[in-house]
Amino acid sequence: MEMTCYLCGGVSFECVHSGVRDHKNIDVLKCTKCGLVFLSSFAHVVDDYYTSGKMHDWNKEKWDDWVNASEKDDLRRVLYLKNILQGNSLLDFGCGNCNFLIKARSISDDITGIEPDRTFESYVGKDLKNLNISVHKAISDLPNRKFDIITLFHVIEHLIDPIPILNQLKTLLTDTGKIIIETPNSNDALLSLYQCKAFADFTYWGCHVRLYNEDTLNQLLDRIGLSGHVVQIQRYSLANHLYWLSCGKPGGHDIWEFLDSQDIQNLYQRSLFEKRACDTLLGVFQNESSFNCI
Repeated sequence: MEMTCYLCGGVSFECVHSGVRDHKNIDVLKCTKCGLVFLSSFAHVVDDYYTSGKMHDWNKEKWDDWVNASEKDDLRRVLYLKNILQGNSLLDFGCGNCNFLIKARSISDDITGIEPDRTFESYVGKDLKNLNISVHKAISDLPNRKFDIITLFHVIEHLIDPIPILNQLKTLLTDTGKIIIETPNSNDALLSLYQCKAFADFTYWGCHVRLYNEDTLNQLLDRIGLSGHVVQIQRYSLANHLYWLSCGKPGGHDIWEFLDSQDIQNLYQRSLFEKRACDTLLGVFQNESSFNCI
């Protein structure tokens, strides 16, 4: 257990969940001072945890399932960035299956990724080469580069010590460059409003070592001198939530799709937004001297 909070130095913590889905002896703790959520132990995250495929144990079928599952989010991200990405350079840190990079290539000619797990080379390596997209193992592989946009999509929650990494990424920003972070909201409605035990048992796992809400994500970026704003988005639908509450299982947005429409989704997202309980945070940050929200 951490003796002091990573963000605020607090020394008082509450246990918000006993055990995580892949490690029953690791609990989920919350700082009572700032609200940062984190695991009681990081011992399972060994040096090669994110470089040797230990998160997923890939095969072709699993890979295709991952790409299909990320398709909707990757399209949403490209559309969100379309106006600011055109004519600018992009670095995607933790690019995973590289599906976002491949889609972003239609907007920008200067697309780069960083991914320590080289599994992608077996599945999309040729596609990346044909599109002139380079994917590096580490930030240190890009000592003389500057980027207009740096994205971290569902990466920050995997980092035990994110501040040095964010500081390194900050050095790669142009003067007016932006870091865009998407991450799960620790105040997700299924946890904070509905207190769905089945969802808590499922969503807390050993790979998510720290979870943030709006305040703690802002505090984290403030520590490295970046200012910005955080908005909430709801990736999963009302049908998904009703299925969790009724059946205690994921996938309700597919199984009970008949319950969903865009109007219902918009209304539900608005209601959760007012409670600060959407499932996902999207933060845009840049140097304090050049802050200009998009």
